Parts: sequence; structure tokens; C-alpha cells
Amino acid sequence: MNNIYYQIIAYNSHWHVQSLALRYKILRAPLGLKYAYDDLLKEVNQIHFAAIREDEVIGVCLLQKINTHQAKLRQFAIAENCQKSGIGKALLLYAEEYARQQHYTEIILHARQTAMGFYQKNGYAEMGEIFHEVGLPHFKMQKLIC
Repeated sequence: MNNIYYQIIAYNSHWHVQSLALRYKILRAPLGLKYAYDDLLKEVNQIHFAAIREDEVIGVCLLQKINTHQAKLRQFAIAENCQKSGIGKALLLYAEEYARQQHYTEIILHARQTAMGFYQKNGYAEMGEIFHEVGLPHFKMQKLIC
């Protein structure tokens, strides 16, 4: 994980363009889905986090405010050649620390069933029943971060 840094990136920056490409490649393209302009426009006020190595975004996630104490983690993607290397965990911890500093006490997310193990290893607990989103089974998960 040498030469990797984690930062908040600005919407419409060159980092943001790279993060959209990564999100598309990992999360959407395998499902035959595209991003709608209106959906991306809703992300203007969300916090965009990136893992960057050698001027390339290799990880991304978003944090959306739900209310004064709760935020939703969204669009978590790590480049295929970087998965299972600790970069995802480091990016998750970076986003959680930011959330703590903003006085959030809970993070929720919708985890694809295939990603549940990652979130469970990082302290997230399953809430409720399985549901389908973007054609895949998901679980709502939460973590108290206070």
C-alpha cells in the first residue's frame, strides 16, 4: 500500500471523473447499467472519498447525509487489481473517521450480498431481510461509530 493516499475529492474534478469511471467499471458495467445524469447530479452535496496511487483513483466511496446523526455509505468500489489488499479497509476507515469528525454516530449502507463479509469484518451488522437493488440481492447494514 505504499504511495497510496486517501482524500476527499471535489465533485467535477479530474479525480471525480476518474472515480466515476472506476465506479462504472466495477459496479455498473458488469450489470449492463449506466449512470443517469439526474442520479449523478444528486451526488453534488455528498462527500466523495478516493484512494489514489500514482495519479490514479484506485478506490472510491461516497457519504450521504441522512440526518444529523446518520450517514449512508454508497458507491464503494476498489479497482480489481487492488481488491483484497487492504485498500478497501483503509478507505472505509478514512470515511468513517470523517463521519465521526462531522458528529455522525451511525453509518448505514446497502451491501451487495457478495460484499457482506467485507463489511462484517469491519464492524457492520446486518439489519432486516434481504432485498433486491439494481437486480442483485442486498442487505441493509449499520455500524455505530460514536
